Amino acid sequence: MKNKIKKLSVSAKGGADRHARHTQANAEAGRRTDAELAQGVHNGDMQCFAEIVTRFSPHLKPYLHYLMHDSVLEKDALQDTFITAQEELQNGKYHEEGKLLLWLKGIAFIMAHKVADPERKFVHDEKVLEKAEAEVTEDAVEKDTQRLAAIHKMLKRFS
Repeated sequence: MKNKIKKLSVSAKGGADRHARHTQANAEAGRRTDAELAQGVHNGDMQCFAEIVTRFSPHLKPYLHYLMHDSVLEKDALQDTFITAQEELQNGKYHEEGKLLLWLKGIAFIMAHKVADPERKFVHDEKVLEKAEAEVTEDAVEKDTQRLAAIHKMLKRFS
């Protein structure tokens, strides 16, 4: 049977109220807040990371199913999501207090696309890089330099 994902529209105020209730419920239950968990992982506390995985996996699994509809790829994307999240948390790249789930969903979205389309060509691909280098000539560089100079000259008029 196909799972149906219900789309909810929530006003900004409703989202803030829900976040406040969620934070209060976590505090009453003795659970750490999202910000405390993120800071804990940044400080090397693997218990905090385990709690993040436990708390947010149930939210990310249906999201990845909605995006991918392939249980094997969904598991790979979920694993890659948490690996990437751990690396970014340890490097202090999370700065959005109280929005950890949204941040994780952003990572999950990127990982879903990477897992689903591993053949996608990026700039580091050797053939693409060689082709780009072959197209760069001194004449093209000179034209680009002249265009940039003209743009800077026009911008100075407005300053």
